[in-house]
Parts: sequence; C-alpha cells; structure tokens
Amino acid sequence: MSSKSESTTSLVPMSSAAFPQWAEHSAKNYAKDKVASKQWAAEGALERARAQIQQLLPEGIETPGHSICHLVADEETVGYLWWLERELPTGSGGYIFDIEIEVAHRRQGHARRALASLADDLRQRGLHRLGLHVFAQNTGAIRLYESLGYETTSLRVCSTRKQNFE
Repeated sequence: MSSKSESTTSLVPMSSAAFPQWAEHSAKNYAKDKVASKQWAAEGALERARAQIQQLLPEGIETPGHSICHLVADEETVGYLWWLERELPTGSGGYIFDIEIEVAHRRQGHARRALASLADDLRQRGLHRLGLHVFAQNTGAIRLYESLGYETTSLRVCSTRKQNFE
C-alpha cells in the first residue's frame, strides 16, 4: 500500500451517466459560493447556477472544448475538475471552471497533483496558460494557487457596509 505522499491523482473523463449528478452538485456549490460572496441573493441562487451551467454546457458532457474529469486516487473518486481549452488574449490556454476535492480527501495533495497533471497535458499540446476564478472566501484554494505560482490578474471588491451608502 502506498503512502499519501506517494499517491497519484489521475484525471479520468466523466461518463455521460455521471454527468447529471455532478451538474446538480456543482450548481449547488456554485450557488452557495455566489451567496457567500454576496454576489447573489439566496432566493433563486440555485436556479441561476443551474442556468449558468446549462448555458456553458449546452450539450452536457459532450460540449465541445470542455472536459469534466473525476479525480481518482487509489481507485477511489476524490473529486472532480471541469476545464475548457480556449483562446485567451495572450494565446491559447486552459480555463478551470471548477475543481473540488471531497471533504474526506482534502489536504492530501490531490488538487496539487491534478493541477500539475492538467498543466503537463496542456504543455504537451503547446498551450502555456491556465487560468481560473477563485472566491475570496476560499482561502485554502488561494494559498494553494499562490504556492503553485498562480498570480492574481483581477480583483473585484464590494462594500455592503451601511455607512458607505448614507
């Protein structure tokens, strides 16, 4: 049996049968994050999240350019990764829409290994940029991305303090 430090995390393409359950799970998490970041009201958030996922993935798992993978370690699904290959102002690259490690498997290096695997795959295809959005309240993810050399390219701020609007 391998130790956690020797473990690998593989990107395994999601099946069309697994897609509906993943899409609903992803929508719930996205809605929760949008509400927590004060970008959306709680009422109607889940419906908005579902609509955005439908807009981004009109053909579901078969939507061109998009890849949705299970993250698998020791023959067990430990999370998932959804990314898109797209043209960016600075050249072609990848954009991560969602990466999640299941709670029981966090802080074991799975996200780090999955991101490294994706970056290696992109480099082999001549792509040299990988971007993503992270919610400010996700401090663990921010620390991970910073440790991997990701740089902040945009920052959105918001005030909801009453005294700012009097």
